[in-house]
Amino acid sequence: MERIELEWNGVIKMAVSYLLLVFDLVEYSKHNNTQQETYFIEVQNFVRNTLINRNLENNSTVKICTGDGMYLGVENNDSNLKSLIEFTLDLYQWGESKGYLFRTAIDVGNVSIETDINNNKNIVGSAINDLSRISGAGDKKSIVIGHTLFKEKFENSNDCFGIPFKNICQSCVYDKHNFPHIFNSVIFIRNKKEYGSDTVLRINYKNHVYSSEYPKEERKNYFYSKLKNAEEVVFYAIVNKGTLDSIKQINLEKNKSIRISVIYAADNLETSINTFMHSTYKNDFNDKAKSIEEIKNWYNSIKKDYPSVELKLFEYEKMPLFGASFVDYQKRGGFIHFSQYLPGLYQKEDPYIEVEWNTEQEPPLFKTYSELLRNQILPELKLIN
Repeated sequence: MERIELEWNGVIKMAVSYLLLVFDLVEYSKHNNTQQETYFIEVQNFVRNTLINRNLENNSTVKICTGDGMYLGVENNDSNLKSLIEFTLDLYQWGESKGYLFRTAIDVGNVSIETDINNNKNIVGSAINDLSRISGAGDKKSIVIGHTLFKEKFENSNDCFGIPFKNICQSCVYDKHNFPHIFNSVIFIRNKKEYGSDTVLRINYKNHVYSSEYPKEERKNYFYSKLKNAEEVVFYAIVNKGTLDSIKQINLEKNKSIRISVIYAADNLETSINTFMHSTYKNDFNDKAKSIEEIKNWYNSIKKDYPSVELKLFEYEKMPLFGASFVDYQKRGGFIHFSQYLPGLYQKEDPYIEVEWNTEQEPPLFKTYSELLRNQILPELKLIN
């Protein structure tokens, strides 16, 4: 097994070449607590038994449970790679019998095996981070192979150690620094049955991260371009004089259903926000009231001609961690711009972030915010109109 030295915060660490696999259950969060607990127990038992059956369970194997799935790390050799592929096919075959759909990614890289806070083995290094990024790019049932591993073991072939496969497409996903991570989506074949997804994955999502030097005019025009064909837009905690200008960018059509939600702070909270946020966030009561009134007047002027357009106004009474404009966030082709108000969810020095995607699965960075919106923010709002 290849071993190299890595310098980490001035300390030399011994890195090892590992094969890495991650899988997760599609739509896990839509199940109730009882269903999630059942799945958790079942998948633990399955993985434990299958690793033994595939000769992958030994002192060097690393298993990291994520709730909806698991990361696995094994020493990099051909025998283990074949066994990991067989493990994946076992997983998909078992999932079909249970009604579970999985998404899987496999790659190779130099990592450091460390002991974590729970005294368990954990995997540290850019390779495991890259694996997480490419796994999020797949659709349901996808099996994606990282670029390095694909070039080493899959390219110019139609089988890997006797296991037939089809190369569906090559694509890439961009991280927050707009660095591309290339991968291939494949279908493996066992006993004439195919495992994987035949969906051709495009460039799936990009993150744009900005410091306080946010190019407002340039990004405003880009945001406007995203609004033109929108079917659902949510403005949360960033209602200001420009909100109506943004709404007016949406192309209205007679029979096109369009949902617009504007969510703003209740007056009593507005006082607290202005006091607490100081220069980071400052809103004027008159500006807010005027903006809301203008939005109402605009809606009243168009609703007769465009009855399928829906406007809802909400108030929130809890301090927001962020402000955001969500565009078609519940479907492919979504986009979000958000402004970081309080530290905690993302780096304080990068308060402006934009995410766009073209896949059924939400990008990991966006998922944090969309789940906050769906699970914590929307259920507690007060409908005004």
